[in-house]
Amino acid sequence: MLLELPALWIAVLNVVLIPVLHLGFAWLSLQLPQQWFQLHHNPAHEPSQLYTSLFRVHQWKNILPDGAPWLGGPSKSGIKSHHKQELQQFLAECRRGQFAHWLQALAISTLVIYNPTPANWIILIYAQLSNLPCILNLRHTELRLRVVLFDTK
Repeated sequence: MLLELPALWIAVLNVVLIPVLHLGFAWLSLQLPQQWFQLHHNPAHEPSQLYTSLFRVHQWKNILPDGAPWLGGPSKSGIKSHHKQELQQFLAECRRGQFAHWLQALAISTLVIYNPTPANWIILIYAQLSNLPCILNLRHTELRLRVVLFDTK
């Protein structure tokens, strides 16, 4: 713990900052241009089967919330069209979502600077567990879309 604060302040900061960081970085990522997240070629081959067999994403992905519509962003709950341009937009939104969740995990992890042990460990574990399932699901979806968009086999 780098900062020594009274317990009440620690509790208030955690209750306020955790949701602010989640929503703030989600909102911030929605403000960035979509072209920052677009792919025009498949940069590397990474099999999506890893996410299916090891992480079993397909078994739990439907219980994850999609926070983008809460902040005015597009829903990632399902692909509405099979046109290449719309699939590329969906792919970009999956990449944007991953970016937002990585930022959230990193930012929330910094709250350990004022949380004493064991709260600092709880914050670190929460930061990862609240974002990692979303990152895995979005990455799985991105890889499946890459196959559809860029695989010429």
